[in-house]
Amino acid sequence: MIKETQQTIITDPDTAVEKSFTFDFSYDSFSPPGDPKHASQDIVWDDLGIKVEASMMEIYNEKVKDLFNPSSDNLKVRDHPSQGPYADGLTRSAVSSYDEITALMDAGIMARTTASTNMNATSSRAHTIFQIILTQSQVDPTTAKMMDKVSRINLIDLAGSERAASTGATGARLKEGAAINQSLSALGNCISALADNANGKKKTLVPYRNSKL
Repeated sequence: MIKETQQTIITDPDTAVEKSFTFDFSYDSFSPPGDPKHASQDIVWDDLGIKVEASMMEIYNEKVKDLFNPSSDNLKVRDHPSQGPYADGLTRSAVSSYDEITALMDAGIMARTTASTNMNATSSRAHTIFQIILTQSQVDPTTAKMMDKVSRINLIDLAGSERAASTGATGARLKEGAAINQSLSALGNCISALADNANGKKKTLVPYRNSKL
């Protein structure tokens, strides 16, 4: 049975770190047991009426791009009253096996935005998010109506923070690096505010709207 939760795994390596050993979104790299492809093997592919879907997006220069439909490169982020934030119009592809998930992931990886810098020949220029959505339909015993329980697994590969002096970035690469650093800073501020609130400190507004990330 599905519990209505959202689980998130985030990696944030330095831009020069080989990401295949932290969180594998590298197309031809070695695929260690901790990567998202192996995580998808843990899904129980059974007959409990659970629908499994996958989505993949990147956040590039504060624009959300659908990696299953790369022509959709400026999706709006909206807030669902019960399921939380989502990218409006993001492709959700039904899957029924581990192999189908890996095939979709490989296709999405090929559509990512990468470029060469002094620190990394195939540097990620965007944050990448792979989602696995589990939906189970069942009858609510109190109302006798059908209801959906939805859980999400978010697998997130953050682009590494950059120093222009080290990467040698200019022009478009410099703009990308600034956007990466700004969004990482915004994420850090959100996590800090959430921690303060959880620890019972003075109530702090969580600045979610400061970045698409």
